[in-house]
Amino acid sequence: MGHKKQNIEFIKPNKEKNYKKSLQIVLESQNEDGSWGMYEGEKVTLTSHGIQLMYSLGISKHNNKMKRAMKWLRDNVEYGDEHWSTRLELGLLLGSIEEDESDGSDGPDTELCTNSEIDRYITDLRSNLAYEMRNDNTYWNVIPFLIALLPYEKEMEIESPHKEIIEYIEKQYIFPDANSVEYISVQRKPNNTGLAALYLTKLSENSEIPESARNEYKKISEKMFRWLLMSVESSEQDYKLHWSGSCGVTAYVLMDLIRAKKDNEQFQEMIFQIVNYIAPDKNGLNKNDSVKTFNSALHGCSSYVNMLVLRAITEVFKTYYPKKNLRKFLNLPKIEKLWK
Repeated sequence: MGHKKQNIEFIKPNKEKNYKKSLQIVLESQNEDGSWGMYEGEKVTLTSHGIQLMYSLGISKHNNKMKRAMKWLRDNVEYGDEHWSTRLELGLLLGSIEEDESDGSDGPDTELCTNSEIDRYITDLRSNLAYEMRNDNTYWNVIPFLIALLPYEKEMEIESPHKEIIEYIEKQYIFPDANSVEYISVQRKPNNTGLAALYLTKLSENSEIPESARNEYKKISEKMFRWLLMSVESSEQDYKLHWSGSCGVTAYVLMDLIRAKKDNEQFQEMIFQIVNYIAPDKNGLNKNDSVKTFNSALHGCSSYVNMLVLRAITEVFKTYYPKKNLRKFLNLPKIEKLWK
């Protein structure tokens, strides 16, 4: 977009300072084994967010911090695990793909996914759809993976079941607004609607899909975006904007909008109030967990929410600041080596 900082303000000065401090604390809190978190149940989730946060910052997959995190995720998430699709998604996002699991001593443990794993995931997905297995995991886990797979489909000669997934969502989850045909939501949930709208937007930009289908996907996604922008709520203080009164939900929706609708004028006018809703009022270590950096009732006690918020704010800066100026803006000398 080429916007300059002096023309657009995204965050209040005190919150910007807290964001940068919290970002530094989170990056420095990585465990020696490459993971984030203290307990087995949270490590996979937090490490996945840590990898995506570093990716948003432009940190190379060859950086030591990133490599350790990727290796930990590879070693601890196997086929059948509930987070398996997340590992494959991150492998696609980072281009961390091994062509063959048996091609030498470097082995598949050096990459987050393999070609055969991707094929197996698609095969299992088609089987699940054929038997109409209905659960929210199909919705939440499949779509981010398919979005990440889109740039590789032609090269890998993969035919993803996009049509079947969309029909599944329409049948199970879509609720047209009772008052207008111009608005569509998914379960009337902002985070679900944002993800579906992003998915349809990416499909509408895919030249491998027939033009008639792409046009239809675009129309539906536009109606979902209209619902999101219509359903945003305002806080009593400072006119901050949010969805569902939740920092986590708002962060997810913000990232979906950034990735799909960054040129939308109405959304651009809202960014400042959205960012300042999720941005930390305080910074510093939470007494109960070294990864928790936001001592605020709004953000609660969840490390997951805190890292999600950092990701969302970073995506805003990454999108609206020229790439070469992102490091200068962040000005984090203690982690400067991450970009080397």
